Amino acid sequence: MRLFTILINYVFIFFTVIFIVPVALADRINPESYMPRPEELAKYKTVFDDPRSMMDELHPSKFLPPEIWAKLQWDIDEMKSLWAEIIGFKSPDVVGKIAPEIKPGKYTYTDLEKQPGLKELMIPEMLTFI
Repeated sequence: MRLFTILINYVFIFFTVIFIVPVALADRINPESYMPRPEELAKYKTVFDDPRSMMDELHPSKFLPPEIWAKLQWDIDEMKSLWAEIIGFKSPDVVGKIAPEIKPGKYTYTDLEKQPGLKELMIPEMLTFI
């Protein structure tokens, strides 16, 4: 009997979380107020085999509210400067400095003897497998 009561309590909690919580949070942002209806989507994609992307005519910036669209945008230049600050260098400053004889391409373990600079570019853990 005790097991049954515990099971009933868990089922009640499960349904409360699944059904009641989303309903309580639904009034915060209602997607139906800005999301396009299927009829509007069909207007942009009239032919089934149309190879054009729907995103050309129906970009999210056109139907999302400005405050939501602003949260999805990032300043690329700011991101570049922050990334250089976080890792401590900019890639163009260090590319070609460690092993300038290595050019971009495909290399295998047999190239380690021919190209000694490959060992300098690999992390030490990789060299233990070779």
